[in-house]
Amino acid sequence: MTVKRQTYHTRVSNGMDPERAAAMPVRRQNKVKAKYKKIAEQNGIKYHTLYYRIKTGMDPKLAATLPVQEQGIVKHYEQKAAENGIKLSTFRARYYSYGYTLEESATTPRYRKLDRKVESPDNSWF
Repeated sequence: MTVKRQTYHTRVSNGMDPERAAAMPVRRQNKVKAKYKKIAEQNGIKYHTLYYRIKTGMDPKLAATLPVQEQGIVKHYEQKAAENGIKLSTFRARYYSYGYTLEESATTPRYRKLDRKVESPDNSWF
């Protein structure tokens, strides 16, 4: 197998030994199989989404069939959270990190230390 001239010169200019640069085979690029591309296309999944899913370790069949989450739904709940006085960062942390549902993330009141009731010192025995 011969190496293209551009590949050879790039390897040598990057410090590789000329004999090794000429003999080392070119690595195959990670291409997504045509059948998965076709399945993903039928399911409305873009090629870049499919490629990223497979590259990050997802099973190719699952990557081609799992629907993409609609961004409009999340945006709707982000607006709902803002109306309820919940910061966007709080909403996202609840949903993406803490396992809340979208509805819970947008409607659960925020916890503040000032909201706690503190017993007055008159009722204490000190």
